[in-house]
Amino acid sequence: MEQAILNYINQQTENIDWNDLDFLTLNAISLEVNRNKKEVQKTLFELNKNGKIIRINTHPIIYVSRLMLEKKYNTSISENVYETLDELLKDIRFSKIDSSFHELIGYNGSLKSCINQCVAAIQYPGNGLPILLMGSSGTGKSYIARLIYEHGHSIGRIKGNFIPVNCSEYSNNPELFLTNVFGYKKGSYTGAEKDNQGILHYANNGILFLDEVHGLPPECQEKIFQFMDSGSYHMVGDNVQWYKSNVQIIMATTENPNQVLLKTLLRRIPLIVQIPDLNDRPLQERRELIHYLFTKEEKHVGKEIQLSRMVYHVLQATSFTGNIGEVKNIIKTAVANGLLKSQKDEIIHIHINDLPPKFYKKGANILDDKVMLSVKQLLNKREENHNFYQFHYDIINHLKNNKHSFLNETEKQYIYGKTKIYIDLLFYDLKQDEIYQNNINLDFITQVLKIIENKYHSKHFTNSEIEIIYKLVAFSADILTLNKKALDDESVRTCYKKVLDYFLVDEKIIEDFYELIKDTVLIENVDIFKLDLLLLFVYFLKDFNDLTTASVIIAHGYSIASEMANNVNHLLERHVFDSIDMPLDCDFKDVVDKLIIYLDGLSKKRNDVIVLVDMGSLENIYRYLSSYPFNIGIIDNVTTKLCLEVGTKLIQNESIINVLEQASSQNVSHYTLIEKEKKQEIILTICETGLGMANAIADLVKQSLPKKIDILIIPYDYQSLVAEGKKLPLFHTYHVCFILGTTDPNLEGIPFLSIFEIMDQRNANYIQGLMKNYFSDSEVSQFCNELLKNFTIENLKNYLNVISPQKIIDDIQAFVNDVQKELDIQLNSNLTCCLYIHLACMVERILLHEEINRFEALDTIINHNQDFFKKIKKSFKRIEKTYNIQIPDQEIAYLHEYIYSRYEGSKEITDEILSDLFNK
Repeated sequence: MEQAILNYINQQTENIDWNDLDFLTLNAISLEVNRNKKEVQKTLFELNKNGKIIRINTHPIIYVSRLMLEKKYNTSISENVYETLDELLKDIRFSKIDSSFHELIGYNGSLKSCINQCVAAIQYPGNGLPILLMGSSGTGKSYIARLIYEHGHSIGRIKGNFIPVNCSEYSNNPELFLTNVFGYKKGSYTGAEKDNQGILHYANNGILFLDEVHGLPPECQEKIFQFMDSGSYHMVGDNVQWYKSNVQIIMATTENPNQVLLKTLLRRIPLIVQIPDLNDRPLQERRELIHYLFTKEEKHVGKEIQLSRMVYHVLQATSFTGNIGEVKNIIKTAVANGLLKSQKDEIIHIHINDLPPKFYKKGANILDDKVMLSVKQLLNKREENHNFYQFHYDIINHLKNNKHSFLNETEKQYIYGKTKIYIDLLFYDLKQDEIYQNNINLDFITQVLKIIENKYHSKHFTNSEIEIIYKLVAFSADILTLNKKALDDESVRTCYKKVLDYFLVDEKIIEDFYELIKDTVLIENVDIFKLDLLLLFVYFLKDFNDLTTASVIIAHGYSIASEMANNVNHLLERHVFDSIDMPLDCDFKDVVDKLIIYLDGLSKKRNDVIVLVDMGSLENIYRYLSSYPFNIGIIDNVTTKLCLEVGTKLIQNESIINVLEQASSQNVSHYTLIEKEKKQEIILTICETGLGMANAIADLVKQSLPKKIDILIIPYDYQSLVAEGKKLPLFHTYHVCFILGTTDPNLEGIPFLSIFEIMDQRNANYIQGLMKNYFSDSEVSQFCNELLKNFTIENLKNYLNVISPQKIIDDIQAFVNDVQKELDIQLNSNLTCCLYIHLACMVERILLHEEINRFEALDTIINHNQDFFKKIKKSFKRIEKTYNIQIPDQEIAYLHEYIYSRYEGSKEITDEILSDLFNK
C-alpha cells in the first residue's frame, strides 16, 4: 500500500496545479488506493517522517512529493512540514535564489539580509530598484554586484551585459566620464571625428555598476540622477535627441553617502545595503574564506599546499583593516614565499615566517609551528565538530517545548546521558594537538576552580573533572563555532535559563568563572560556552544536588571548619558538607549573617538543613534564625567522627530527625530542631479573560476532585498576579502549591498547570508530580476525566431540552472511551468535548424523531469503511438499549466525517473557546 500511495502522490505532484490540490488530500488518496482513512493516515505519517512526502497543514491537509517538487523546480526543499502553502512556495523560490549566491561565503549567515535586500531590488517590477552597496575597502562589494547580475540573468530578469565603471578614475576629469558613459556626437569636442555610443547604450537590459561612486564630481552625479529619473539621456554634443536605456544601476562606496553624494542623487537610491567588515563577521566565515583562498592558490600554482597550525591560527585571530582584499594579498604573498623555498618539492609548506613580519609577534604565544594542516583539513575541521554541535541541538530541542518549572526524573536522566556523551568527546576524542592552547594551561583552570570552590562552598573538583573543563575552555577558545540557522543565539540563551531553573544552579558560579578567564582566553561564542560549562557543572554536581538534606560545619578557628569539611568529603568520596570558618577575632554576628546567607541560598534546593557547630556561642545560634521553608537541625560538639556518621546517613537519605537522634545518641552531642513554617496550602485558579472565568474553573476543579483534601482552591485575578507577582500578601499568608488556569503568569518558583493539559492528560508525569502529595496516580487520572466530564455537563445545559446532561454524560463518556480504544486514536480535550455535545444532541434528536439531512454517497462511505461502521455499532449498543433507540447509518456516517475531518487538524481548547462555552 505504501508504494501505491507514493506512486499516486508522485504522479499528482509531477503535474501539480497549485490552484487545485483536492487530489492530494487524505480523502482523495484513500479513495484512490481503496483503503480506509486510518490505514492511509498512518502510512502518510511514516512517508512524511521519512522525508518522502511533504505535509502542508492547510484545511484539509495536503500531501506532495518531495522528489517530484525538487526535480520539477530544480531545487532543494528544507522542511518536511509547512504550516501554509505560501511557506512552501516561498521556500522553493528562495532555494532558487540561493543557487546564485551559494559560492558567496556568508550568504546564509552574516550576509543573508544583504542578499535578501539585493534580490528584492533586482526583482522589483520595471527596471528594478537602484542599489547602493556601502562598506569598507575589500569587503567584496564588486563581487556581490556581479553575483546580483548573475542572479538576475538566471531568472530571466537581466538579459544584457554587466558593465563596471571605476568612478575614482574620473574624479578629476568629469568630461571623460560623461563622454564614456553617455557617448558623444561627431564634433562635440576636438578629436570627435564620429558618433560614439556610450556605456549606457551597451548596458541596455543589463547592469551598470558604478564602483567608488563617491569619486564622481557633482556635475557627473547630477547627470546620473537625471537619467535615473526617466531612463533617457542626451549624448554629449546633442541636447535635442533623447536616447533610452533599460539599465539597472548598482553603485558602491566606501564613504558615508550623506557626506559624498548629492542629496538629489541619494533620494533616488531607495536601497542602501551595508556590507559588514570581515572583523564583524563570524569566525566560521573567516575560516571558510581562508580555505577558499588557499584552494584557489592550489589550483593556480598546481601544487598541494600545507600550512602550519600557527599560520592558520594567526590568520583567524588577526584584525584585517583591509578586509577580504588584505587577506587575499597576504595569502598570495605567503604562497609565493613558500613556493620559492619549495620549488623542487611536490608540496608547498607555509610557516609563520612566510607571512609579513608584523605577524611574528601575533604568533609568539602559539606553541607549535611544526604541525602541518592540508588545505582540505581546514574544511574538514569544521565538519569534524558535528558531534559536538549535535549535543547542543539535542539538548535545546529537548527543552524547547517544556514550559514547566521542573523536569521529571526521566528527562533529567536524558540531560545527564547527553552530557556524559559530550564529556567523553572532550576527554577521549579531543586530542591535545587538536586544540590551540594560547595562554591556557591546566594550572590556570585549576586555580580558577579553586576560587569557585572556596567562594560558593562548591564540591571539590577531581583531577579528571578539571581536565574536562580545561579542554572545554581550550576547545571553545579556537574551535567552537555556531551554526546560526540551526542554533541561534536566542535559543541558546533560553536553554541556558531553563537549565539554571531546572537544576537549581547558582548562575553566579558560571558568570564568575567566565569573568575569571575572559581576560586570558578569547571565546567567540560566549553564550554557547556558558551553556556547555553549566551542563558540565550540572553533571559534576548531580550527586551533590541529589541529597535531600544540606549540611554545613561552623567552627572556631581560621580554617578548622573548612579543613574538616574537606577531609570528611574526601573520605565520603562526594561533596556532603559545606563550611563556614569563624576566626577567633571574628564577630559572632558576622557568622550568623554568613549562615543566614547560606540558608537563603538553599531555600529552593533542599528539604532540610543540618548545622554542625563546635561549642560556646555557636551552640545558641538557633536563637537568631527565623522560620524557613525547611527544617533546620543544629547539633553541637562537632568532630570528624560525628561528621562521618551524619554524612553517611545523609547519603542514605535518612530523615533529618533520625539523623539527629542517632548522631547525638552515639556522640557527646545535643541537637535542636527548628521546624519549618507551616502555612495553609492553596491552589490558585486564573484566567486571562477575567475573575469570572477563574471562579468557573475553581468550581469545576472542586466538583472534579476524587476526594477531599486539606487544600484551598482560590480564584484570583490574572492581571493582578502578573503585575504584582509574589509581592502580593497572598504569598505571605499561604503556601501556593501551584497555579491552575489557562495562561501561565510566569511566577518564579511557582509551578503552573494548564487546565487544557489536565483535560487532555498531556504531560501526565508533570501533573502527577504536582499532585503526588494529595492523590495517587489513578486518582489523578480520575480527576482529569472528571474535569472534562463536568466541563462538558456545564455546556450540555445550553443544548439539551429533554435529556438530563448528568444522566447521559456517563453513557457518552463510556462510548467515546470505547471508540478511542477500538479505532486506536487519542482525541484531545477540544474534540472530545465537542463530540460529547454532538452525541448528546444526536440522541435527543432521535428521541424526538427529528429529521436529519441525508448523507451524500452513504453507500460509498459504508462500503469503504465497513470496519468503522461495525465497531461504532458495537459501541453504540449501550446507548441504544438505555434510550430504546436505533442509531441510523447516516448518523454513523456523519460521525465518521466528524471524527476524521477534525482529528488531524483539531486544536486545543483556548481561552476564547473556554470563555465562549461557559457563557453560552
